[in-house]
Amino acid sequence: MPKISEFERCTLVALVEKYKGTLECKENNFRMIEKKNEGWRAVEQEFNDTVAGLSEHRSAAQLRKCWANIKAKAKKEVAVANRQKKATGGGPPPAEPSEEAMKIAEIIPQQFHSLGNIFDSDGML
Repeated sequence: MPKISEFERCTLVALVEKYKGTLECKENNFRMIEKKNEGWRAVEQEFNDTVAGLSEHRSAAQLRKCWANIKAKAKKEVAVANRQKKATGGGPPPAEPSEEAMKIAEIIPQQFHSLGNIFDSDGML
């Protein structure tokens, strides 16, 4: 299976944004799992209709794994940028996260906020 193109990545991100209420729901019961599977089948259908003729058919499982990889990369990128912002010392300013990472952070902001610690001395600032 060939690597996913930039156009396919943008298409997948747009479709996940459209179905984010279902696909990114954290409920874990039978009904929600069925809804998520239906959502991924809908994403598969729309994705393959959109990129028809430009690439090979992608299954719902492939798209789900690709989304997980895109999301993990974005989380890592945002975390590195946040760590660099809080670093001490001189040097050039830290690099900002990519546009794609920021778009994903807008789609699922609840997964990008760090947990606060009221008992940490840095947390009192």
